Amino acid sequence: MNINFLSCAWLIPIIPILSGFLTFISKNFVSTKLSRFFSTSSIGFAAVLTYFISFQYILSENIETTVINKIEWLKYGHNLRIDLGVLLDPLSVLLMIVVCTISFLVHVYSMGYMPEDKSSSRFFIYLDFFTASMLGLVVSVNIIQSFFFWELMGCFSFLLISFYYQKKSARSAAKKAFIITRFADFGFLLGILIIGYINYNNSNELVNLININNDRYVPSTNLFAFEFINNPIVIEFFRHHSFMYFGINILTIASGLILMGAFGKSAMFPLHVWLPDAMEGPTPVSALIHAATMVVAGLFIIGRLINIFVISDSLMNFIMYIGTITSLMGAIIACVQNEIKKILAFSTISQLGYMMLALGTTSQDNFIGYSACMFHLFTHAFFKALLFLGAGAIINISGTNNIWHMDSNVLNKKSLMKYLYLIATLAISGIPPFAGFYSKDHIFLAVLNTGNNFIFLICVCTALLTSFYMFRLFFVVFMMTDKEKNVVNTAPNKAISTYMYFPMVVLSLLSIFAGFIRVDSFLITDTGHHDDNYTIMLYSIFVSSSGLLISMYIYLFKYKEFFKYTSQNSVVQLIQKSLMNRLYIDLIYVFWAKQIMFNIISRCIALFDKKIVDGSVDLVGVITCRMGDSILFLHTSQLQTYTLWFMVGFISFFTTLV
Repeated sequence: MNINFLSCAWLIPIIPILSGFLTFISKNFVSTKLSRFFSTSSIGFAAVLTYFISFQYILSENIETTVINKIEWLKYGHNLRIDLGVLLDPLSVLLMIVVCTISFLVHVYSMGYMPEDKSSSRFFIYLDFFTASMLGLVVSVNIIQSFFFWELMGCFSFLLISFYYQKKSARSAAKKAFIITRFADFGFLLGILIIGYINYNNSNELVNLININNDRYVPSTNLFAFEFINNPIVIEFFRHHSFMYFGINILTIASGLILMGAFGKSAMFPLHVWLPDAMEGPTPVSALIHAATMVVAGLFIIGRLINIFVISDSLMNFIMYIGTITSLMGAIIACVQNEIKKILAFSTISQLGYMMLALGTTSQDNFIGYSACMFHLFTHAFFKALLFLGAGAIINISGTNNIWHMDSNVLNKKSLMKYLYLIATLAISGIPPFAGFYSKDHIFLAVLNTGNNFIFLICVCTALLTSFYMFRLFFVVFMMTDKEKNVVNTAPNKAISTYMYFPMVVLSLLSIFAGFIRVDSFLITDTGHHDDNYTIMLYSIFVSSSGLLISMYIYLFKYKEFFKYTSQNSVVQLIQKSLMNRLYIDLIYVFWAKQIMFNIISRCIALFDKKIVDGSVDLVGVITCRMGDSILFLHTSQLQTYTLWFMVGFISFFTTLV
């Protein structure tokens, strides 16, 4: 019996939603362990269903966009409606696999990570709804549906980051993430409204053009649909018609505003400041948000609308330069951080910048940058999730987040933990044959194809720094002796349960073998695949190995000399201090908020509100009172006076008539 799993695709985002609601309803009636097991098994079922759907989709004869179970949601007129549905294409299938896999493994890990936490049911509810939000974004058929789930994902990320709301730092981190991403999302919303406006005003002409060209898809009343927005005929129409404002095509303006939202979600410079503070949430949250879900949403939405973005070379160059700055900045700051989760947070920023850089190299004639970005997104999800989950286990064992206070003797007794973390470190460093090596090779080639040698040099430096700071973390945590570190002998030495080891073992296997899955060929069948460039491979191996050897030389053989030199050199100390303070970018935000926004702009607005708005209302009252005072003499409470004024008025009235 042949089962059409594609028709069940609508269940993928629905299952986590139902799981979250049922867990919420039953958490007061069943045991915490049972509710956690139900939540985890539900996500596991969604993951298995995703694999069957993806397998059937990949094996289909013609891989093309498929819209399944589309229903009308909102209707505003004949040519304007918003649908809800499931869109299956290579990009959505790839992201479904990544999100469901990581989410399921994080659920399993969480069962062992927080077994005694009384609030764990609430935690699993948040995880379910967050997963549903990301899956809803991935399979959205139109940009309005995407924005709905985009904001829903931001809401539940706020709840997850602030899960330990008793801590002031957790509350502050959640507010910081929420506010910064809301400012960015405002630009996203404006971009959507502009696209809807120009599509609606030209809908009849666009539909006629599509019909004349016998296009397979005639979106007569679906102007927000991705298939309509990405239609080449629609794009060419707006590209060659004079919809110009300030000398810029209106479609480019809309794309730039959408890009603002993408930069906020994917923590691009200068909107990256929320991501390191988001570490205040439980470690499994870091693995889920920073590896494969929220932070890649910006990359996903640009990839979904890539046909619009590539019509503007200046916009693509802007994406490339912002990605370059972000990748290098994140890598440099990660080199001096001392908290394991902060190192991984800045590593995530750097890797996201790497992906954005690759995406920016995409052009209308060459989509290798697009496929390289998504390939690295695919591999990065697995080894970065392994790094975060491993960090959670290390913190549990050591009782500290500071790598210089971790007892290497205790950690080395957990030999499996050490080897799992080594695999993740090798993968992110780009050492062959681990997954990161192949996806990084694709990014190198995409950048090299642009002919921009400066950007390529930055890529090389970032790759070297990535290998350096990751092996710095590994050597300090596992290899350096306690005499060389300021070890605090308060390690709880907690046991690592099977629930925690199982996801890490699975992710370690994926970190090894995911690079052999040619995602580039699947995403772009005509131009995305390329033969392996052995020169680039050798160059990549040399760069990654150099970072490894430099880190080994400093932290295993010459650390005392290195520490003595850095502690005595004032220039190095100044640089290190600025990097520890994140290049003072956070302080600039604080200065802007407190000194400019609150003290100047807000005070001026408050003064305007008090003196002009409230003053206008008060002026009406004052005028009324003064007028009342001016005729107060008429009110004497004497009948003869009122009779006199009546007669004067009566005579005046008749005199006027005559």
